[in-house]
Amino acid sequence: QDGTILVYDVGRPQFTRLNTDGTYRDMVELNAGFLIVDNIVGLPNGGVAVSGIARSGAGADTAAAIHVFDANLRHVRSFGPLPSMKNPSLLPYWGAGGLSVGPAGELVFTRRHPYEIYRYTVDGRLLATVRSSLPLTGSPDDAFATRTSGGTTTMSAPVGITLTRKAYLLADGRMLSGRITGSTGTLDLFAASGAEVATRQGLPPGWVQIAAYDARRGMIWVFGEVNDVPVLLRLSVQ
Repeated sequence: QDGTILVYDVGRPQFTRLNTDGTYRDMVELNAGFLIVDNIVGLPNGGVAVSGIARSGAGADTAAAIHVFDANLRHVRSFGPLPSMKNPSLLPYWGAGGLSVGPAGELVFTRRHPYEIYRYTVDGRLLATVRSSLPLTGSPDDAFATRTSGGTTTMSAPVGITLTRKAYLLADGRMLSGRITGSTGTLDLFAASGAEVATRQGLPPGWVQIAAYDARRGMIWVFGEVNDVPVLLRLSVQ
């Protein structure tokens, strides 16, 4: 909220803090570690929330998807459901789900599988749940294939598996989320009640991630790549 830039190093784990002009401030070691981080969001109280898979024995709850840190970047609580899958050893490759902050400071979490959107207070109180009936192709257990040859095991990601994308809570209570299958992205709009309102398919190839929501101007920014160059698509929210 004060403009501080946080750079997260998964391997250490730690945050490097930069001032608004990009100059170095300090480095903070975390009291929790992660195997994979999906999203990091700043909180109104100066803390941060992380969605991801926590590392065993490293401070955060390995059975939860959302992990909250205070203004001193100390872990204080974990909550929220991880994706449903038969083989939990694949979780570090699959991820937990997308995370954003709503207009009133609430956390909006999109579970990676099934297609569910949860709204929480920062202290972990559940405010609402949306269970979408929109289709997801495949499952987390289908997303990775292993092959052993000559004593070496390799892992590949089959094409055609649908991933959910993080949801944004719009100023009027509606929620905008999405899905990605291969290089094909779909945007989904939900009413404040959780009902499915509209789906927009056929976005140009490469547009795969909602990057930000501008409530003041009623616009969303969708991130992607075209010819290996990062680009932003601006869409109006009607």
